[in-house]
Amino acid sequence: MTLENWYSVGKLKKHQTSKQEIRDIFNLINRDIQDASLENLSADRKFNITYNAAFQAGLALLYCCGYKPATESHHYTTWTALRDILGKEHISVIDYLDRSRKKRNIADYDRAGVVSDKEAEELFKETESFVEFIRDKIKAEFPEYL
Repeated sequence: MTLENWYSVGKLKKHQTSKQEIRDIFNLINRDIQDASLENLSADRKFNITYNAAFQAGLALLYCCGYKPATESHHYTTWTALRDILGKEHISVIDYLDRSRKKRNIADYDRAGVVSDKEAEELFKETESFVEFIRDKIKAEFPEYL
C-alpha cells in the first residue's frame, strides 16, 4: 500500500512539517539516546527509551514525506508506512523495530522484567544505526528540514 493509499483509508493525515519540528524531534532522540546510556537503568526502561528514539526517527522521516499517523495505532501505522518509504531493502530493520514495539508495550503496560540486558543493548545499537541512517536520508532528500 502506498502512503497515498494509507491516507485515503484514514491511517495517515497530510502534514506540513518545519525545520523547527524536525529539530525538536531530533532533540528528543538525542535526549532518549543519552538517557538510555545511563548506568543502573533497568533493561525494560533502557529498551523503552531506546525504542522511543527509533520511533521518533521514523516519525521525523514520515513528517518530511508530508504525512503523520492518525491518532489510532500511530506506532503501528508509522512502522507500516516506513516499509513503503524505505523499501524492501530495509524491511528487516523495520520488522525488528515493529517487534520491539510489541515488546515495549508489554514492558510498559503489562509487566516488568520482560526485557533482558542483551535485548536492551541490541535495540540500543540498532537504534543508533537507524537514527544515523534516517538523519542522513533526511539530509539527502529533505535538506530544507535539517
